[in-house]
Order: sequence, then structure tokens, then C-alpha cells
Amino acid sequence: MSASRSTSKVCAGISPHGKSLHVLDEIAAGEVIIGLDGHVVATPDKYTVQIDEGRHLAPNGSIWAFANHSCLPNARIDFAQFALVALTAIRPGEDVTFNYLTTEMDMAAAFKCGCGAPGCAGMIAGFRHLSRSQKAALRPWLSDSLARAFELSVANEEDEAMADQERAAPRRDGGQARG
Repeated sequence: MSASRSTSKVCAGISPHGKSLHVLDEIAAGEVIIGLDGHVVATPDKYTVQIDEGRHLAPNGSIWAFANHSCLPNARIDFAQFALVALTAIRPGEDVTFNYLTTEMDMAAAFKCGCGAPGCAGMIAGFRHLSRSQKAALRPWLSDSLARAFELSVANEEDEAMADQERAAPRRDGGQARG
């Protein structure tokens, strides 16, 4: 995978959480911040981004790897463009953040979130570990892979609920249906 769309508006920096993707020049909402480049690997690590089941993008030294997590991020990964895209205007001096739970089914290295955002997820272990309501709240920003998994889990829950209702419904002969 290679994306030549890079920008001089960001650089590697240091934040209270360690290395970061630091903004040098104003970035508008909707603007591509930096293209994602690297190579596809089967095994995730702390710096890879899941692009599909069993496929992860390793950054090969690209600075996009320094975008930190936030439960209230200022950017997202756009998989159609393979780029970090600003969700809001980002001012010089700020760090670019995205929500890791929108790309990772299971984190290679789970951690306690320190973002302090209202509704912070707390432990960042991966999308699989969220409640249904937390997953639904992230739906607009999910990778295609996680969106498919979420839709499938919702459909399965609905099927199970329907089956439960059918089993609990009284039968015409006055008895209960068997499960």
C-alpha cells in the first residue's frame, strides 16, 4: 500500500502520551492530513491499522503511526482514500488523534485511555469489547471491516430475539412451543 498524499502541515512530535502527530499549519475539517502508506502484514502490532480481517497496514516508518487515540478525535481514517482526514479544524500546536476503536477488532496492545473525553471508553481493547450502544455510536466512522462485523452482529441479535419470541409464544393448541 502506498499513498503519496502527504502534507507538510504535520510532523512527528512529543506529547504527554509519547510520540505524536503534531500539527504545524491549520488543517480544515474534511482535509486530508496525510496518506497512509506501508505494507500489509498478517499480525498486528502497536502501530498497525487493521484494514480487514487478518490484514493490517504496517507504517514502515511513516509518521502517520504517531497519530494517538482519543475517544473524541479530531481525525478519522478514510479507507476509500487510505488517508487520515480531519473531522474538525485542527489548529497549529494540536496533535492529530483518531479513535482506534473504529479500526481495530482487537488491539494488539490494549491500554487505559487517558483522553478525558465525555463518554471515554476507558479501556481500549478493541471494537469487539464494546457494548452494542458504544459500537452503534461509532458506526459512522468504522472501517468497512468493522462495519460489516457490526451489521452481522446486529442481524444475528435480531434473529435470536425473533427465535426467542417464537419459542415463548403460545401455540394454537394451547401449549408452549419447544425450543
